[in-house]
Amino acid sequence: PLAALIATVSPDFNNSHESLDTALKIRKWNDGDNSESVANTLYSMARLMDKTGLYSEARDHLVECIRIRRMLPNSSEQDIANSLFGMGVVLLHAGANDAGLMYFTDALVSLKSLPDEGGMATADTLNMMGLLSFEAGDDDGALILLEESLAISESRKEWSRVATACNIKGQVHFKRKEYEETASCYQQCLSCHRTLKKDDVVLVNDYVNIGIAQSLACKVKVASYRLEEALQLSYNAYGECHKKTGLVHREAALVAFINRDVAKGQSHLDKFSEICRHHDNELIFAHALVKCGNVNFDVGSKTAAKKCWSDALSLYMLLKNDRSESSIVVDLEALQKSSEEGKQPPDTNDRFRLWTVDERMEQVF
Repeated sequence: PLAALIATVSPDFNNSHESLDTALKIRKWNDGDNSESVANTLYSMARLMDKTGLYSEARDHLVECIRIRRMLPNSSEQDIANSLFGMGVVLLHAGANDAGLMYFTDALVSLKSLPDEGGMATADTLNMMGLLSFEAGDDDGALILLEESLAISESRKEWSRVATACNIKGQVHFKRKEYEETASCYQQCLSCHRTLKKDDVVLVNDYVNIGIAQSLACKVKVASYRLEEALQLSYNAYGECHKKTGLVHREAALVAFINRDVAKGQSHLDKFSEICRHHDNELIFAHALVKCGNVNFDVGSKTAAKKCWSDALSLYMLLKNDRSESSIVVDLEALQKSSEEGKQPPDTNDRFRLWTVDERMEQVF
């Protein structure tokens, strides 16, 4: 009966914590506290804990698993690397970036000692190291790691991992205001997702990111086409009145205003307004009006800017959002002063944010 119970326990997420806990006790009894079977069960328990958000418990299980695997003379380097990578993932999910990067670095050393240099596990590790390096402010280091990951993944046609690397790489280039490179990264993401036959929900993000990057790279007409494609995909995926579709209209409005196409920008704003009213979330629309006013101001369309800001101010007053209302008053005063003094408007890049997937929460072990 004991052997039958143990046989039912595999490193699979579907096992309950109770069954794994029982298996751990049995294996400690049969094989000893420092046995390979105990290490394997601890690893399985850590995976389950990570999936359910119990990061402290997952970390404790992996600390013990790593200790046992490093102590046993017959432990494989692959198993040790898996444990180290798992710890990196848990710490990543818990927000302990510095400690996570340390474990990913150790895992990479173990993986590269293997005959195939770790294969796709190495690509996954490099992607996570690239993400953490980027978040730590080491953009150059992040790009080096991500390029190495891409070389591995592209050679094996692992398009999902290529898309992950390109998503992170796109964020690095966007931060550095390298917008053509950003657009190229998300174009590659789009190609990968099409090859993988991802649904329209995924493709919408790619098209929006390409559009944002191209607009900032001064390819505004092309950007407008990309956002129109994103809108069609959003209609297909979510429907015409979904919040996500509204957000695509918002981005399309911003790009139209950058292109000084006030009529088109206003048309997208009107659609966004309808969607916000439908969802009783007009405060988000007021914020969008401010952004559109800012963009119009940036490109010299000061009449359109004043209209957006005035509409926003009226809406803030209606919603009794005093804090935002006072901010708009300051912006309107700045508009008037700039008009009088003929000052150069500021950069527009801070009006946009990429629609990125949080790769930290997508990663599993």
